[in-house]
Amino acid sequence: MRFGILLCFVLCGCFTHTRSLTKEVKTNFTNRLEGGNTGLSKKININGIYRYWHNNDIGIPEKIYNTKDTFFLDMIFYDDGTFIWNLWPDHKFTNYEQYFRSVISKGKKDLFYEADWWGVYSMAGDTIKTQYIMHASPWTPWYTGQNWFVIKGPSTLQLIYQGEIEDKEPILLDPYVQRTSLAHFIPQKEIPPSYGWIKDERFFWRYEIDWQQYQISTGSPPHHK
Repeated sequence: MRFGILLCFVLCGCFTHTRSLTKEVKTNFTNRLEGGNTGLSKKININGIYRYWHNNDIGIPEKIYNTKDTFFLDMIFYDDGTFIWNLWPDHKFTNYEQYFRSVISKGKKDLFYEADWWGVYSMAGDTIKTQYIMHASPWTPWYTGQNWFVIKGPSTLQLIYQGEIEDKEPILLDPYVQRTSLAHFIPQKEIPPSYGWIKDERFFWRYEIDWQQYQISTGSPPHHK
């Protein structure tokens, strides 16, 4: 999957943010960045990744498509309301410590920030409701989804729903979700700052002033409406 995305970048010459979000995405993507701290770090550990996987009917981890390995799904939550889902180290690196060090050194232009499944989460008690979107090449459709996780402890989450953002009546704990492992926290020495492409888009912010302040703080004058 990542190879295909990279190939699209090569064919179009460079990565671009100019493609407009579709009406369908704007209608169904309801989570918004609030410009503050969600307080999630007071409930769970977030200085690292959360990992989970799906099991087949006989309890063996099954292959998940669009991943580098056979079955792991990794994600990072940030206190500002953003998160990244289904990430993996570039093939040049043997572990996340090496990969994250490289991402941090390259800054906002690293592919970690300009692609991948970035999203926004909201809190409903002890349930984390995520919505995410893949920003691919200009001529491809937007790939979106949403997952809900219940906090089971400071280092453990349980997936209770996985589906599309247009689903209006989510089916909680369907058979596929019931075969999913708990998501366990794996600490990291450092994680990349939350400079994901999604924060450059005005649409994902509830208030324009917060979006503008973020753009100024990162040295990127506001340019998306």
